Amino acid sequence: MSPGLAAQTLHAALEFVDTPTPGFGTAAPATLANGDLSEMTTTFIRWIAVAITSVAFALGAIMLPSRADDGPESRQANSATASHSLAVTEKKPMDGKKRSYSCILLWMSGGPSQTDTFDPKAGNIALFKPMDTNVKGLQFTELFPALAKHANHLAIIRSMSHREGDHLRATYLMRTGYAPGGGVTHPSVACALAKELSADRPDVPRHIAINPMAMLQLASSPGFLGPQYGPIKIGGSRFGEPGAGLALPAVEMFEELAKGKGKVHRDAVAKAFDLTAEKAETHDAYGKTRFGDGCLLARRLIETGVPVVEVTLGGWDTHGNAVALTKARAMELDAGLSALIKDLHERKKLETTLIVWMGEFGRTPRINASAGRDHYPMAFTAMLAGANIKGGQAIGKTSDDGALINDRSVSPQEFLATIYESVRIDPRRANKTDGGQIVPLVERGNNAIKEALR
Repeated sequence: MSPGLAAQTLHAALEFVDTPTPGFGTAAPATLANGDLSEMTTTFIRWIAVAITSVAFALGAIMLPSRADDGPESRQANSATASHSLAVTEKKPMDGKKRSYSCILLWMSGGPSQTDTFDPKAGNIALFKPMDTNVKGLQFTELFPALAKHANHLAIIRSMSHREGDHLRATYLMRTGYAPGGGVTHPSVACALAKELSADRPDVPRHIAINPMAMLQLASSPGFLGPQYGPIKIGGSRFGEPGAGLALPAVEMFEELAKGKGKVHRDAVAKAFDLTAEKAETHDAYGKTRFGDGCLLARRLIETGVPVVEVTLGGWDTHGNAVALTKARAMELDAGLSALIKDLHERKKLETTLIVWMGEFGRTPRINASAGRDHYPMAFTAMLAGANIKGGQAIGKTSDDGALINDRSVSPQEFLATIYESVRIDPRRANKTDGGQIVPLVERGNNAIKEALR
């Protein structure tokens, strides 16, 4: 073991002692239900962890992969590995044609309750009744009658799990696949996709974000990839802010992200912003809400060739009054997402457009004293549809009380790897920071959810 690695190992052990570790995996479900994840790791467990680490350190038994800065030989080997991983495993489509993929990311800021949406439960933990979908045996809650008709396109991952109970930390983890800190600002999945999917589309914007939230700026940034892969932001930027509508931005905003191409990019998407060009019944189907209009605009932007569009729906942080708040958010989501899937499918665009639905974590199965649900990262739900996704299924299973995962735990890294593979990007593909550190899209050792892919 190199001296550099030895020092890093000891430092990591000491940092583990000094730093609260929210959501340690052995915590009792009752502690998790309180929403106070900092209590889940005891001092005793911390010192046991350090003792084990120290013994392993002394014996030279910790043989972790060398970092890129351990020495010239290590850097050379890692560079070769990164170079090798740049190859994309391109599966041939059934029609034999190479396809250009796009992604629409629907970000549910605040953390929607899995129990009240797509992993319904019975008994006193349920706020809403379960409802059948067009897939036998697959149920949603009663809040999604329109979306239930399109369940055959959806892969519901009911066993998402991590241990970050703080909004910002969990958001960063879910959107980048990395824990925050360490001196590196990692690109969000949307920005990484913008880089990977835009190479053959020089005359359209790479990435547009609709109704983004300012508080999530770090977890939405392109990080070390550079500002050119960041989004053009449309609409409001703060939680609860009515926003400035979905007007076409000034040419300067396009020019800022694509020097010399601002006017070309703006002209390419100008017509997409005219939602009045849609038939009245089509516009009505999306719900005519801020989120619904965002979904409609996303579809129109994808049709112009924009590779990545993100639409945010906030307001899922339901610590109190969960019934009313969840109903309001679900109404927007049900209309917007079901209309989006229907339109893309009818226009033959769903097979090349990935739809990602996710938030930073879920909510406690237990209902609190304020008639709400608290933060719960240990078992929650995310969803995929479209490009190379095998729809009509639920992957993973939680216990009857919703507190534990009974089958197929899925990490944020595995979920992100599935996103990349579904649009034919190798998740092992790596980028290099300005400091020379090699960073793969997804940390090595994390594989895609194979049962979710066609």
